Amino acid sequence: MARLMVANATFLSSVYLATGLVVELMRQHTRWRWVERFSAALDALPIRALEWVDLLTPVVSWYAHGTLNAFWMRAVLGLTTIVIIFAMAIFVGGGMWIAREAYERSRHVGG
Repeated sequence: MARLMVANATFLSSVYLATGLVVELMRQHTRWRWVERFSAALDALPIRALEWVDLLTPVVSWYAHGTLNAFWMRAVLGLTTIVIIFAMAIFVGGGMWIAREAYERSRHVGG
């Protein structure tokens, strides 16, 4: 089950990163409003997560002062999202494992 969790999280991370790359390239080379909105939507989750762990303020400060350029800002947001994806995979997979174990034990006790 652990291999399945890692495989699913890796797949979702790859899809997210590929989507982010395409959207970022489109954002740099077009002026379509929907691309800007899509880019903001992709950034919303990692921004909220960084805010939740009190890391958004220093990251934004580094970006504003030029310590962190646009590429590394995108890298921070991408890495944050990957961490979220893997954490969710572990949480959901662990919950499913607990539920399965409980079900198996109830079958053996009742049967």
